Amino acid sequence: MTQKQTREQEARNVGEILRRGRKDPVWFIENVLQSKLWKRQADVVKAVFDHPRTAVKAAHSVGKTYTAARLSMAYLLVYPGSRVITTAPTFAQVQRLLWSEIHSAYNSCKIPLGGELLNTELKLRNDWFAVGLSTDSPDRFQGHHAEHILIVLDEATGVDASIWLAAEANRAGGDARILAIGNLTSPSGPFHSCFTTSRELWHCMTISAFDSPNLAGLSPEDLIEMSQEDLDFSEVPGLTTRSWVRDRLIEWGIDSPLWQSRVLGDFPSQSDDVFVPLHLIEEACNRYQTLPSEDSASDLVAGVDLAGPGKDETVIVVRRGNRVIDIGTCHDADPRGWLVRRLMSYPKNDLQILADEVGIGYHAISHLKDQGWKVRGVNVGKASSDPKRFFNLRAELLWNLGQEFKKGAVELPRDDLLISQLAGLRYSITPKGQIQAESKQVAARRGVKSPDRADALMLAWGAASSLLVRPSSRGRRNGIIL
Repeated sequence: MTQKQTREQEARNVGEILRRGRKDPVWFIENVLQSKLWKRQADVVKAVFDHPRTAVKAAHSVGKTYTAARLSMAYLLVYPGSRVITTAPTFAQVQRLLWSEIHSAYNSCKIPLGGELLNTELKLRNDWFAVGLSTDSPDRFQGHHAEHILIVLDEATGVDASIWLAAEANRAGGDARILAIGNLTSPSGPFHSCFTTSRELWHCMTISAFDSPNLAGLSPEDLIEMSQEDLDFSEVPGLTTRSWVRDRLIEWGIDSPLWQSRVLGDFPSQSDDVFVPLHLIEEACNRYQTLPSEDSASDLVAGVDLAGPGKDETVIVVRRGNRVIDIGTCHDADPRGWLVRRLMSYPKNDLQILADEVGIGYHAISHLKDQGWKVRGVNVGKASSDPKRFFNLRAELLWNLGQEFKKGAVELPRDDLLISQLAGLRYSITPKGQIQAESKQVAARRGVKSPDRADALMLAWGAASSLLVRPSSRGRRNGIIL
């Protein structure tokens, strides 16, 4: 056989592989890209090839990004001349997560692909490419025309509405597919609409952690009774583990919106009686990832929630302006020494500390004052500055904290326990019409632990409250020791 005949035979073989890949993309991913898929991942791939719009709400660490990357590569390759446009809420997510997986799929492919592979672009020809774009450039999503187009919205809850509109505009001509995949944390927005008001337009799927091979056939109760050896077993390394789910069950409980969203991959049942809705917390975490750090001239404020011996934590939260820059915890029976060591990295004259004065807090506050720190003791059980509206100071501070989240004035590092505690803070209305925070005793009866981290955050934002600028007639600001 001549070289020309060999090349022609190779081209025919490649053509046959691509034709089979269009009919069976799961086969293509597993045999050509050499990437194994578990059942629900395979279901997602088949759905995108079968439906114009596919929306997948999924649990934490079930292989969402892995699936989106292999699907992107398969679609690009089996349709010569196609275009694949990918995005995520931040460019860091596009580059480090989604396109890291695309690079892996490219390198494992049995077919020599050639072309030019960059950080977030794979160009096989000028008219045949895949690209990763950030969500602040909707204009770059527009005007893509090809016979076959795939648009992938990874972590779709956080993708801006303008990108969704631009993605939909590309469906005007040719065969255009959209995959929106992510963890559903917001009760509104385009991703939420896929499963509600626009459901008839979308093929909708849900993937729970209990669908994954590592947890298939198990129940939450099974995890509680499991030995450590069984908890450590993983059929598919890299997917969510039994230990992680068991720990989240203990920390969050099955009624937590975080359990419902991150473990079950479902709508978080967030009621109207919470101080800080989950989607606002998620937005605060996204701001922390995307916005630059606060200027060093911004005020430094620390909130300290103190705990003695037992399971509760002593917590310190430090913020600079709107940005939380430190979260520290300890379980020492006497946390005074730990607090001083933790605070030593901050200049005493620039840091304002608000600390819970109840219980052991009084002695800790006195100790910090003796060390030269500017500390204000706070008794959240005392009257608020607006007793007609708030049952006590705790209710007012939590309400004010919720308003800061609503205004977009909080930048929060991702701390799952803090997020869970914040999302679980509830309130009720008393017969007098006052806003009253749910007591820790009532919360404990529904399986919610003491919200130590959330309380420290509440105190850190207490400096923004009018309570700190309106003195009472007795030389004391309600609930605040000067």
